[in-house]
Amino acid sequence: MTNVHLLLFRSLLWLYPGRFRRAYGEDMALLFAEKLDRQDGLASRARFWQRTAINIAATAGAERWASLRPRQKTPNHDQINERGLMSGLIQDARYALRLLRRQPSFSVFVVLTLAIGIGANSAVFSVVNGVVLKPLPFAESERLVAIWGRFDPESGFDFPQFVLSNPEYVDYRNHSRAVSEMSAYAVRSATVGAPGGDPERVPSATVTSSFFSLLRVRPALGRAFTEEEDTPTGAQVVVLSHGYWQSRFGGDPSVLGRVIALNGVQTHVIGVMPRTFAYPRDNTHLWVPMRIDAANPGNRKGHRRDLREGGRQRPGVQPAFAPLRTDPRFLGSWT
Repeated sequence: MTNVHLLLFRSLLWLYPGRFRRAYGEDMALLFAEKLDRQDGLASRARFWQRTAINIAATAGAERWASLRPRQKTPNHDQINERGLMSGLIQDARYALRLLRRQPSFSVFVVLTLAIGIGANSAVFSVVNGVVLKPLPFAESERLVAIWGRFDPESGFDFPQFVLSNPEYVDYRNHSRAVSEMSAYAVRSATVGAPGGDPERVPSATVTSSFFSLLRVRPALGRAFTEEEDTPTGAQVVVLSHGYWQSRFGGDPSVLGRVIALNGVQTHVIGVMPRTFAYPRDNTHLWVPMRIDAANPGNRKGHRRDLREGGRQRPGVQPAFAPLRTDPRFLGSWT
């Protein structure tokens, strides 16, 4: 019986244009058969047939009429010009402004929400870009690593990142197979005497003689420290930042060799760093030798909280086999 109903339905489909039958005829027939099976009783099927016939008559006439009209070509993506796009954007913007003007309180809420969201995203991106994405401004920065000790006392407390003492730094520097170079620094403040005026307190750093070579940075004027100067009996020398050289000495190139009072000690200026170099702090004005005595570095348990160490990873060394603890937030990434 269903085949008879389906045959009658297919005959009604001839009311549609041939293009329409070829595109949708089979789908319509399957849908008709599925819905017909859901009808219970003769009366229900009769009403279903009535609705189907009326629907086909109405839609077939409309399709016939549409097939007689000339078809307009739909513009593709390449045919949409910039003027059309801008026109649509302007219309959308006008519509949005009208909606916002009708509800001023909601408009203020929307603007504040957008401002907070954009500001928060900008701040997060700045941090991520500076810490994770943007490479360090040093040559081969991917090989720079931070070096920490690990303190695991008998009490059971575990400090996976513990500052080193001077003897530990000397041992790591002399015997480590994970890094080819190693340096240490400590943030300080220094008092620079002013001839005929008041002394000033400036941000400074004490560094080992390998500090600048580890970062692959050379002074713009003069030179860096030598190993002899980085000893307890070494000469009193200082390297200036470019900004401090400009502000304090007026950019005078004859500053090399000049003697200044640094922490009450007569100290010779031996170098000026490039304009772009500022480490470990952005406002570091000068650097002086740390003067760790390798022969007598002091108490092994005398851990200095301000002491920081960095190194340059040897080529081919895998971090999993490195005998030193590292922290990617210090100089570079050790991943």
